[in-house]
Amino acid sequence: MGLIASTSPVWTPITDANGQGSGTITPEFYDNSGTNFKWTHSGSTYQGFRLQSPSHRNFRMSFQWKGSNNCAYFGPFWGNTSSTDIWGGSATGLKVISYPSSGSTFRWTLRDTHGNSDLNTNGLVNDADQNDNSTWHTTVVEVRGKSCRVWHNGTDAFTAGFGQYGGISYSNQSNQAGYLGLLLYTGTVEVRNFTIVDLPLNSTEWEHIMTFAPTSSLSDFAFNNIFDQGYTRIKVSIQSLIAETDQCDYLYRVTDESGNDMSSHYYYGAAVQGSEATQDGDNWRGANQSEGKFWEGNWNNSQGGVHGDIIIDNYTLSHKTMNNTMSRRGNYNNMNRPIARFDMYGYMHSGDMADGSTPSGYCRQTGQIRQNIGRSPSAYGGFRLYPSSGSWAPDPEINIYGMRSPAY
Repeated sequence: MGLIASTSPVWTPITDANGQGSGTITPEFYDNSGTNFKWTHSGSTYQGFRLQSPSHRNFRMSFQWKGSNNCAYFGPFWGNTSSTDIWGGSATGLKVISYPSSGSTFRWTLRDTHGNSDLNTNGLVNDADQNDNSTWHTTVVEVRGKSCRVWHNGTDAFTAGFGQYGGISYSNQSNQAGYLGLLLYTGTVEVRNFTIVDLPLNSTEWEHIMTFAPTSSLSDFAFNNIFDQGYTRIKVSIQSLIAETDQCDYLYRVTDESGNDMSSHYYYGAAVQGSEATQDGDNWRGANQSEGKFWEGNWNNSQGGVHGDIIIDNYTLSHKTMNNTMSRRGNYNNMNRPIARFDMYGYMHSGDMADGSTPSGYCRQTGQIRQNIGRSPSAYGGFRLYPSSGSWAPDPEINIYGMRSPAY
């Protein structure tokens, strides 16, 4: 590929860093479509190029890139309502940048563009050198509603929800339309096959929030700051879950925005459909308890485990018409009482019953859990799953999804 121009009809420089850092980016464009180019940064500050439209909101961006000349902190930005500022001043929005973990590894990190503050540093460490001038990386970034995902070289490398970051000066960048583009802090980067696709605004399908698959034993699984990300329904898809203590139960509590348990007024019940005659009539229930229950009778063998889904509703105002939230019967205050329905199946291993039977065997346990105190939606943060005794075994796999009401 040869250089054809130093300017592009597709890209516009966005360089005003309001006194932060130094240097300029020298562009080399290889085609008029703006899909192949090289940037050389002479200093150290966030500068880059934006696309022409100020109306991007939900999008999927993909590109291949390689770095050299101490390349670092390269990646996309979005939600910027300023056409010139990219640091301080009138800059708004978010960016995901390639943060160097070491000389030969890096991870994707979420920051705000105004103050360059870290918002999420939990990206997967990529065992690759972003600065060797030979390795081509393939990166896909998807922003939809209040969530961002990054795939790097085919691996799910980063997932974040914006609603969990309280106190951000420019909090509306999570769902506002704005300019988007690419930024570079220092060094040289070459990009090829850049594409951008706008995604539908009014999606009411399940959106992936996170995958939880710890490799060590944990006493509980806390999913904090899930209920405040703009989703009106949450699905917990459990592909495998085992507790280390035999014959314990699987429990659930709602948490507030600080991660504290709500530990009263749980009402629950389940129907049990089993493979053994001893399981007949083994339905269970509880009223006004300190926790909810979604499985009875753990088998702590590696060949055991349970699988299924928990769907949670009624923790927030859930239906809208023409951007006006509708109340239920005209009352907004303290109306939300989270209710979960579960459908779990696996091996049930219970202790002896009063009649001497042991209702163990393969079964399906379906039911519901209601946390029965009315609260404002702002009171709820997330939920916690834990066994009635002991800890969860290593290597579960749990995927969390969210669903939104249509936005018009």
